[in-house]
Amino acid sequence: MVEFKCPACDLAFGDVEACFRHIRIHQQRTIQCPECRVDFRSLEAFKKHFRQRHLAKSAGPVFKCSVDGCEFFENNINKVYKHASWHVAKGQPVFCPFGCKTSKPLPTSNALRIHQMYFHRNRSAKATSVETECHPEPDQIQQDEPMELDTAGTGGMCIRPVATDLHRVEMVFGGLFLKLLSKNHVPDSAIQEIVVALGEAETAQTELLRSALRQAARTVEMNESSRTNLENLLGKTNVMGRCFGQAGVFRTAHMRKKYFRGNFRFVEPVNIPLQRNDEHNQCNYYYVPILETLKSMLEDEKLFKVLFRERNTNAGFMSDYTDGQKFQNSTFFSNNTLNIFIYQDAAEVVVNAIGNATGRHKLLCVYMVLGNLPPHLRCLTENVQLVLLCKNKDFAYFGPNKIFRRLIEDMKVLEQEGIEINRGSENIRIFGSIFTTMNDNLGAHQISGLTENFSRSPYFCRTCYIVHDQFSSDCLYQARPRTPVTHAEDLRVLSENPTVPYREVKSTTIFNELAYFNMFDYGAAPCVAHDLFEGWANFDIFLILRRLVQERLVTKNYLQIRANFILKKLKIKTQIALDFTRRTKTIKAKACDVWHLIQIMPLLLLKCNIDDSNPMLSMLLLIKNICDIVTSPVISNDQIYLLAALIRDYMEKRATEFDVPLRPKHHFTAHYPKMILWLGPLMQYCTMYCERKHCFFKRALRSTLNFKNVLKFCSEHHQYYQGVLNVQNRRFEDKITIEKFVEKYQDLPASTQDQLNTFSLLEPNMIYIETGCYQGHTYSKNDYLYLQHDEYSNSIIFLKLKLVIFDSALNRIHVLGEKWIVVDIHERGILEVDRTGGEIDCKLIEDFVDKTPITSYFENKKEYLFIKHAIPLQ
Repeated sequence: MVEFKCPACDLAFGDVEACFRHIRIHQQRTIQCPECRVDFRSLEAFKKHFRQRHLAKSAGPVFKCSVDGCEFFENNINKVYKHASWHVAKGQPVFCPFGCKTSKPLPTSNALRIHQMYFHRNRSAKATSVETECHPEPDQIQQDEPMELDTAGTGGMCIRPVATDLHRVEMVFGGLFLKLLSKNHVPDSAIQEIVVALGEAETAQTELLRSALRQAARTVEMNESSRTNLENLLGKTNVMGRCFGQAGVFRTAHMRKKYFRGNFRFVEPVNIPLQRNDEHNQCNYYYVPILETLKSMLEDEKLFKVLFRERNTNAGFMSDYTDGQKFQNSTFFSNNTLNIFIYQDAAEVVVNAIGNATGRHKLLCVYMVLGNLPPHLRCLTENVQLVLLCKNKDFAYFGPNKIFRRLIEDMKVLEQEGIEINRGSENIRIFGSIFTTMNDNLGAHQISGLTENFSRSPYFCRTCYIVHDQFSSDCLYQARPRTPVTHAEDLRVLSENPTVPYREVKSTTIFNELAYFNMFDYGAAPCVAHDLFEGWANFDIFLILRRLVQERLVTKNYLQIRANFILKKLKIKTQIALDFTRRTKTIKAKACDVWHLIQIMPLLLLKCNIDDSNPMLSMLLLIKNICDIVTSPVISNDQIYLLAALIRDYMEKRATEFDVPLRPKHHFTAHYPKMILWLGPLMQYCTMYCERKHCFFKRALRSTLNFKNVLKFCSEHHQYYQGVLNVQNRRFEDKITIEKFVEKYQDLPASTQDQLNTFSLLEPNMIYIETGCYQGHTYSKNDYLYLQHDEYSNSIIFLKLKLVIFDSALNRIHVLGEKWIVVDIHERGILEVDRTGGEIDCKLIEDFVDKTPITSYFENKKEYLFIKHAIPLQ
């Protein structure tokens, strides 16, 4: 008897098709093959792989031709039908290939098909042997082992009264209810109705089984003791009774939540009481103990290996925060410490059109991300952990020092004592601290103890001591930087007169109590989304496009239609609404939408008859180049100096061409080159993926309409959802996920096989991928990967993808493609493909400096590359 195990819960099945149907209840983002541990994007892709590679190989020649003297064997029943028709045409008797000898032969191949449908419908090739018969003789029936109930003969699940097997089934139901509660936001009352119905079904099934057992006992004259033992055996194997019976673990909402807390690594949120506010109401907030969260996470073997892995670096390039001078020069932070990113933001989780609830449920949300994770795992919303939830009005009333007190005390313990983790036969102690905070500008000033007004306060920058008058007279003025030493001087002066802020400092910050973190040692990373896409870039693009429309170099309708056309052609789900009326001052769009508009700007103006010397065109290209470098995942030292020159050039043009004064966020951007040197690429601190976490609480409240205790409900709901993710145990794996592929190299074109043979890539254990995901990137056929600049830097060499080859034996990924030359047209900011390449090359994915695939855009029989970020400079 061959068993098939579910890759998610290890339940065993005797029928592979039943196993496939069971996998659907898990609804994981990816499915891992239990045989070769390869990940697949969809269930259909996994089924195709399993049937082609593992099912046929392990099943062997199952279907044997029943004609005497014929040695035909085949796994595919459809090919057996075709072979049987050949015998029928010759007048030879054909019997069932499953081995059941019927009273007369089957006269046609269609009769064989009908016979299989009626008698062998639920039997798969792998669960059937050539000796099996439809009606076995009594002496062929094998006796079951003691204390075992085997239903494999009907193609069902093999159930044994073993505690671990029953626990697996309980975890399946528990995971289902937990997913309904936390991910799908189904109310407890609806889940209770499902449980009651299942309990009634279980009671009816138990009574039917007992009645049938009594009747069978009277028929075979079974004694009372044997019947009682058999009833006890059935009771032990009654999973439905254990789950939904009178003593079932899921019978009530309280019992379900008790089960969730004990089996899904649940970290209980703690209610932290505050004092009474100005309305004499008792206030509180909910804190998820960060040390307990870290211990729970580090129990995961896969996560532990990912966190403390060996990091691959490219000399001369910065790809993560570990390449910045802050990490390199630190005496505490290393690859063996927990480097924590703290994100803080206020979110309106309930929006009432009437306005009665506006602001009532505005929450201050504090999240945590482990910087040790690779960048593509760090930016996943499911890997963002909750730290605390507080009402925003309470945060404003009591101040950040009181709200963050419990968090800082835990961080002091992590710095000085560490946390002890059990690693098999030994316990190890791991230390860590806050590496950086991620906020918008208002939030950064709140937790830094600075004034929160950027228009009226003379000192508006948290990085230097520039004032408005200096910035207005000289937009490139470099003021004295803020440091821990200068901040200590400011606090000393402030202590003499604490009622008046001194140089924007109004109070101390509790974060500076930590030994290895200081807010004024580049402790607060800049927010690219708020500074650029929702800040000055949005405002300036509006001014520039409106100027072009006013000068009649282009029309508003053309820009609108052209933008929507390009976005649709590139399959970008963004709708830009351009409005240049007097009432509007910016483009009304989200940060990511403005980012997409900046990315397509060269293509947007491709057909416009605008002189290359036009300053408006030059400013648009400068914005594009600045944003490309700032958002680039890989930055070289030359690009940092280039970014400083681009920002300086742009600000001079902006001050010259427009009378509208520059904004404080223009000045914040001037600090970006130095911040990149200290912190690494700024997109590693992007707040957009943390802001997506707000949507979880919004959906939970709007779906359940539970506003009785919003803080408690949201914090517990989030922790339940983390329990679902903990059981799935797949979110920390760093593997390629396959979507569209060719299982065997024999199915590839002959020319492709010859090319693969040149690089010794024709092996049975390899999978040839046309579409797949790796490290957050989706690789598809005809995408481009950057290789290098040519000798004189007039053009760039890219590799146009043909196949991605995954070697499952060595766990290596090869990329096969053609070398193409791409010409950089600087005056228009576009990359045009020179379609005269064609040299075949193959490289390991690790050998690419920038692993981001680039798509192409066709127009007027020319091919251009759609650039989302800066191409690395060498």
